Amino acid sequence: MTATEFLFGTSTNVLGTGEATIRGEKFADAFTYTTERIGFRNRVGKLAVLFPDSKWHTSVKYCHEYVQNYVQEALEKSRRYANGEEK
Repeated sequence: MTATEFLFGTSTNVLGTGEATIRGEKFADAFTYTTERIGFRNRVGKLAVLFPDSKWHTSVKYCHEYVQNYVQEALEKSRRYANGEEK
């Protein structure tokens, strides 16, 4: 089982070639950047507003877009399970 299978319920196939790999690498870069910047923002506290960072906002947006499909799939699967359509 891959890490993405564990987290998202399905593999993202980022170790192959093609579009999935490119999107996966972009997600990894964006996720790494946002987590590093969260640490920075936590250290500087309220002073973080003095350090505008458009890359952070772009990276957060991309992370949300990347996982949105997996979230929707999980919600749909949960709905089907609750309705007895899936076991």
